[in-house]
Amino acid sequence: MRLSSHFTVLTASGILLAVLFCLPPGPARRLAGITQLVMAPASGLAALSLRVSRAAWGGLRHNQENDDIDAVRAELAAAKLQLAAIDDKYDGIALENNLLRNRLRLTYKNESLTIVVAEVVQRDPFAEFYDNIVINRGHNDGIRPGQLVATHRGLVGLIADTAPSSASVTLVTSPKFALACQIPKRNLTGLLRGLAPTSATDPAGPQLLLPPPDLVVDALDGVMFDAVMPGDLVYTSKMDGRAEVVNDILVGAVVRVEHDQAGAPILRLQPAESLAQLPFVHVILK
Repeated sequence: MRLSSHFTVLTASGILLAVLFCLPPGPARRLAGITQLVMAPASGLAALSLRVSRAAWGGLRHNQENDDIDAVRAELAAAKLQLAAIDDKYDGIALENNLLRNRLRLTYKNESLTIVVAEVVQRDPFAEFYDNIVINRGHNDGIRPGQLVATHRGLVGLIADTAPSSASVTLVTSPKFALACQIPKRNLTGLLRGLAPTSATDPAGPQLLLPPPDLVVDALDGVMFDAVMPGDLVYTSKMDGRAEVVNDILVGAVVRVEHDQAGAPILRLQPAESLAQLPFVHVILK
């Protein structure tokens, strides 16, 4: 009996402690809760059960809300990654589009022309670097000898000969190049030609590339050519007589006027296209 009574007291004490723990926090509120439980056990137990149920339900709801928020955040992160990938792809397409636009940005006066874009696939080495190039378009693409080759900056050369899927181009700086040209500002026509490359030696060390050869215009009328000034622009001319040649392709700008031993003017030009780097060119078809 004594053991049973001790067990009963311990059980009651444990229940009381549990009840006190579950009652509202704060001494006053806990005391009020005990009083309510003693004076009205039914209503006190009901309130206690309701409180425990609400706490349990609130915890479950809080956990569910956290899970939902984590899921939304994961979806948002995945959407951001997809958007970043789309932006990268768009930037690549935009860059490629701008490159193509630059390669096709040719403006001519009163001409309706067909242009074939070609890739430069071969250049002659060393001293002949500024003489010839080979492109990956040929007579299967409508390429014919005598047609002009240019970039969006200006004249590059002339088609020399063709194969079914390739063609050789004589550059404007080659000593084999010759073409009629015009200076519209002075109403003059001259003969555009390249000069033999200068063998350059640099005492400070070897050069990666030789400097480009000179590009000159020989005067056809010495008196009138005396009016030419540095900065005057030189263009291609149909006076050349070849059917494939068109007017108004920019060749370059006059940098100085010289005279040969006979006193005839020679115009030194700065080419519109440097020719050192030519990944792509345009062949101008008529």
